[in-house]
Amino acid sequence: MLGAIVARVSGKSYYDYVREQVFRPAGMTTTDFCTRPQWHTDPRIAHPYAKQPSGGRADTIDQRLYVGTPAGDAFTTCADLARFAAALQGSTLLDRAFTGITLSGKVPPPPQPGPPPGPPPGGTPGAPHVAFQCYGPVTLLVGNQWVTGHGGGAPGTSTDLQMYPDTGWVSVILSNYDYDGGPPPVVKKARDILTA
Repeated sequence: MLGAIVARVSGKSYYDYVREQVFRPAGMTTTDFCTRPQWHTDPRIAHPYAKQPSGGRADTIDQRLYVGTPAGDAFTTCADLARFAAALQGSTLLDRAFTGITLSGKVPPPPQPGPPPGPPPGGTPGAPHVAFQCYGPVTLLVGNQWVTGHGGGAPGTSTDLQMYPDTGWVSVILSNYDYDGGPPPVVKKARDILTA
């Protein structure tokens, strides 16, 4: 719905608008929306390997949409996502006031089913897990540091971008494997290292 609103108000396709208003200003020179035929033939684009009921993994390009949607599926690199983080935090993409509004916590996320979570990685045992939903990302308190980011994925893909505003660090993890039960272990390890 938001993608359709962007296209209607801007008078451009959603893809062109994002290229002009996000990718270019952020210096994301290797990021774009690619079609499935491009995905098949471009050797720079990793293929997605999704878990199968047999326990193995299989290339799932042909199960994906023809082109990404406003909900995601742009193709990028770690370097370009680091540039995006710098542009977002440096108020290149939004005025400073709107950057603060976008990246500040609004409400606690809804409780997840199951037992209550333990302390966040790098947190003090017994300390509460403090997290808030922002306009898009989630911000959480880990080891007395705020960490703001977003992770996601689809069958055969997993992504994670975390910004550490107190120290200036950014972690970007992209994978062409999907993971059950939360983020890949490398995401947790990176957060442990950066908040130690």
